[in-house]
Amino acid sequence: MLWGSQAESVVLDSLRRAKWRSETDRKLEAQQRMDILEEDWSDLLWDKIKKIYKNQAVQDSVKNQVSTEHNVLRRIATELSTVYKWGATREIGGNPRQNDIAKMLWDEAEIDATLDQANLYLNVNRDLLLVPWVWDGKMCIETLTPDRVTVIQHRHNPTQIVGFWWQRTLSNTPTSTEVEYVYADAEEWRIYDKNHKEAGRRRHGLGRLPAVVVHAEK
Repeated sequence: MLWGSQAESVVLDSLRRAKWRSETDRKLEAQQRMDILEEDWSDLLWDKIKKIYKNQAVQDSVKNQVSTEHNVLRRIATELSTVYKWGATREIGGNPRQNDIAKMLWDEAEIDATLDQANLYLNVNRDLLLVPWVWDGKMCIETLTPDRVTVIQHRHNPTQIVGFWWQRTLSNTPTSTEVEYVYADAEEWRIYDKNHKEAGRRRHGLGRLPAVVVHAEK
């Protein structure tokens, strides 16, 4: 036998390395799309030009002509992302009191502006997660684009997400950036510090992922 008793571990290790490369490439592509959308892509454009024109003299001759003034991706994505001209009317049937409470939450979360931005990001990235989140006593909806989030797939059905995690910046100064990692699955939230040590956990009781998975095709 080629690998003998090590066959299973060799195959699993190969799959893990392939998964890591795929995840890295996916995040890099998403990051580049977001950079272009946010008008921070001059370095990305210049790197692409240098790959096309290898000759230094040619690079020098075109350098002054390089411009990011015309951003086709942003222009098209913005045109596609007009969902409605005015805010949507949302209602919950049944108890009027519950409808009033829901409206307060929607207003607090600035849901129209949030979903408008999320739709723009969705048209650029094709997939994202919307995560309802209480921060400092206020409801918000966090939009996680593919460059920020790592999903954990079901072992036997890779199309299903069983968990996800992302890095959150707590503070950012010229000398120090403090981050933490947030993990969630169908049962609980977990927080890890910058050294990947668990800093807390709590059960959310939803019985499902505390997020909405959104695909552009749907």
